[in-house]
Amino acid sequence: MNYPIEHIISSSNANTAYIKAKEQIFKYTRDGKFEQTNITLNKLCAQIEIVKINSDDVILALSLENSFFINGKETAKNITSFYVHSDFVILTTLQHTLVCVPLNEVGLKQLSVYDLTVKPWLNTMDKMSFTGEYIFCNLFYFVYIITFLTLSILLQIYI
Repeated sequence: MNYPIEHIISSSNANTAYIKAKEQIFKYTRDGKFEQTNITLNKLCAQIEIVKINSDDVILALSLENSFFINGKETAKNITSFYVHSDFVILTTLQHTLVCVPLNEVGLKQLSVYDLTVKPWLNTMDKMSFTGEYIFCNLFYFVYIITFLTLSILLQIYI
């Protein structure tokens, strides 16, 4: 490999790791073999994660320019962060929206189909057709609800 390494990403398989160098993703195995994958990430990435869907490794990436990628395919341009939970991928958007997507083939496929640019000024959330697997909420209300619940629990403990 003649390019500087940008990221080393661990896999759920202890014998495999992935390496991002230049715009290409390479698969590295414990026996010292490098295999070039067909996945390219043409932007600098702040975060790259590997998730296992069925028997395949899927690469999730967030660029420094708020673009979200699934296996090199740009699926959204307004993502500020993401977190991989055991059952969900949790994303935040520039519109202060929290999006929870099931960590399975259907969830990731639907994530690449829907436009995650929520426009609250159009008030069209009730008209959007999402499966029951998606959870959208305004982060302000989410923080408000969590704060309220925390205060309620603390008051019950100390009273």
